[in-house]
Amino acid sequence: MNSRVLSAVTLLFLLFNATCLTFAVSNGRRAQTDPLLRMLPESDAVALIDSRRFFDTALPSILATKPALLSSINAKLDEIQQKTSIDLRRFDRLAVGLKLNKTADNSFDCDPVVLARGTYNSGALVGIAKLASKGTYREEKLGERTLYIFSVKDVAAKNAPSTASGITGTIDSTIDKLTGEIAITGLDANTLAIGTVARVRETVEGRSRVGSDVLGVMSPYDRAIVSFGARTPEGMARFLPMDNDELGKTLGAIRFLAGAVDMNAGAANLQVLARAASADDAQGVFDTAQGAQQLGMALLGSSKNANNRVLARLVQNAKLARSGNDVTVTLAIPQSDINALIAMLK
Repeated sequence: MNSRVLSAVTLLFLLFNATCLTFAVSNGRRAQTDPLLRMLPESDAVALIDSRRFFDTALPSILATKPALLSSINAKLDEIQQKTSIDLRRFDRLAVGLKLNKTADNSFDCDPVVLARGTYNSGALVGIAKLASKGTYREEKLGERTLYIFSVKDVAAKNAPSTASGITGTIDSTIDKLTGEIAITGLDANTLAIGTVARVRETVEGRSRVGSDVLGVMSPYDRAIVSFGARTPEGMARFLPMDNDELGKTLGAIRFLAGAVDMNAGAANLQVLARAASADDAQGVFDTAQGAQQLGMALLGSSKNANNRVLARLVQNAKLARSGNDVTVTLAIPQSDINALIAMLK
C-alpha cells in the first residue's frame, strides 16, 4: 500500500486524536462561568483539568505504552515540587493558559501559566515554597501582591535544544519552562498562579484576559477530565509537516480547535470541534474527512498489519458532523486501541 496515500487517508483522524493528547485546553459551558478560566491572561490555548482524575487515572492510561514519557512528565513535576514544595498533582482543578510565540526557526514555543485551586491555603503554600528554597528566591512587588521567583541554577542546561520532537518535544519544552525560573503568587485564599515570570505578571496585572473567541469555541462538556479550546495561528497546517498542498490548504482553514477528553469503563471518549474560517471552508474540511473515512475503510479494512487494523477501527468508528463553520468528530477508543495508538506516535 502506498504510504503517502495511507497518510492522506488517515491524517485528519490522527490529527484530531493527537490534538486531544497534545493540547490540554478547556470546555464550553464551564468555560463561560468558571472563574478560574476568567482569571487567566490572554492565551492562544487554554485548559480546565480535573487534576486528580487526570494525573491519577487518565495520564497513566493514555501513556501506558510510553512509560519513559510518563516517567519524564512525573520527573518534571517532581522537580517543581522539590524546588517549591508544591505538587501540581494534588490540587482539585488546574486552569492552563498557553501563549504561542513564533521562534527564530519558524516554529512555535509555548509559554505557560497554571492556576491551581484546591482546599489548600495559598498563602501557606507560598510560605512552604519559600522555606523549601532555603532563601534562593527573589521578590517582585506588583501593586499589593508579591511574586516569589525561584531561580534554578541549571536554567541554561534545561533550556538547551531538545532532541525530542513531535508530542514528546512539545510536552518537554512546555514543562521545561516550568522547571526553569518559576514565579509563584497567591491570587486568592485557595488559588495559586505558577508559571514563567512574564505570564504570572500578566495574570496579576489583569490587563488582558482570554479572548471571547477562544472561550466561545469551547464545546459544552461538563464532566470531562480535560476540556479544551485553542486558537491556531496561521491555521492547523502550520503545526504539521505537509507534503500535500491541497490537504495543507484544507487544514490551513482550521482556525480553532475545541473539545473534551474523558475516560470511563476502560475507554477514552473524545469530542473534537474544528472551526474553519468560513462555512465553505468547513464544508471542505468535512468533505475531506468524510472522503478519507470512506477511502480509509476501504484501504485499511482488509489489512493484516496490526497497526492498520487499529487505524481502520478509528476511522470506521469516528462520527462526523458539520454545522455552519464547525466540523465535529466524536470517537470512543477502548484501552487496547489507546495503547496501540500511542505506541505509534513518535
